[in-house]
Amino acid sequence: MISASPYSDPATALKKQLCDDIRQYIVDHGLSNSKAADVFGVQRHRIIDIQQGRYEQGFTIDYLINMLARVGIQPLRHSPPAA
Repeated sequence: MISASPYSDPATALKKQLCDDIRQYIVDHGLSNSKAADVFGVQRHRIIDIQQGRYEQGFTIDYLINMLARVGIQPLRHSPPAA
């Protein structure tokens, strides 16, 4: 879920949240960078960039969402606002 952020650009805040979700998955599942790369279907250096908080390193929102989808996470599910 996307919450209020100190980032002025909503796209940057979303990228940060998606990277946080990926990092949390890696921690929760005790994955090494190499294993995480296999699980997420990316090169190891991309995992290292995410682990080091370098989400501005050429990551698109689509790329990050697709990484999460590979492990069954759908980060953009949301409920309609209460009436």
